[in-house]
Amino acid sequence: MDDSNTPEINKRLRRPTSCIQSPFVQSFQSQPGCPSIDLPPLFEYKMFVDPPDSSHIRKFDKWYHIGLHTGNKLQKFHKDHLEIRPTMELGPVKIQSKMWWFTLNQVATPLNTMHIDAMFYYLRLNMKVNSSSGLNATSTDCYFDFMVRSIYDKSKKVINANDKQKALISYLTGELIPFNSNWGEVEHVLILIFMDKKAHWILGHLDVANWHMDVYNSSFKTIRDNSVLDAVEPLRNVIPHLLRSSKVLKFEPPEVPLYCRLCKDIPHQTNVLVYSIKLLISFNYT
Repeated sequence: MDDSNTPEINKRLRRPTSCIQSPFVQSFQSQPGCPSIDLPPLFEYKMFVDPPDSSHIRKFDKWYHIGLHTGNKLQKFHKDHLEIRPTMELGPVKIQSKMWWFTLNQVATPLNTMHIDAMFYYLRLNMKVNSSSGLNATSTDCYFDFMVRSIYDKSKKVINANDKQKALISYLTGELIPFNSNWGEVEHVLILIFMDKKAHWILGHLDVANWHMDVYNSSFKTIRDNSVLDAVEPLRNVIPHLLRSSKVLKFEPPEVPLYCRLCKDIPHQTNVLVYSIKLLISFNYT
């Protein structure tokens, strides 16, 4: 990277912040009418995001601030420094403009599918190749959720089998996305869920062996449980159907909607993904 004409950065001492704390906690609350349940956390967040090396972060910050117009509401970067050359590649995600990063750093702006897919690409990579993590898990990507919702008719409570079902089954067999695993060979599946009416992402954790899904909503103070349950309804119905059709599990999933629990008392964090992607890129684009 060319560091010429780069403004001097703040030399303050950098310490690990609370955003590397695990968003997966031990205290869970079941659906209305069900008792509270205590479970161990899925994994510690810091297992795949350790405190960053300050030299990497400084180098990344220098590069990002070249051409940045902090007071211009219309033109965020000078035109000569807007385009990224060569293209920054984060697994399947290709970034050609610094605006990708600018959008990522706006707290009130929803993360788009490219942000989410980049983060979960590296998460799957870590779980696949890092044996020390102790994680036997995989994840979906953003398109999985979109396809699930497209084949489920909420009004009729029916699943419309079509060509998309074949693609969805390819997720379950571990074939469709990079560093995926067969769902029958893992203990956990992390499922990305988009609440389109709220422009908000939530996370589903499918516990394969115990056959239930925990849902984590970082905005539980402002988004009601009924809205979350409405967003996960297609997944609760379609996932058991797909698993029965694909026969990837060692047991036959029951022909009822997947039991879902809404997890309470989780940290209200606004920049976990921002921090994580920034860290990962600092190691891949230096």
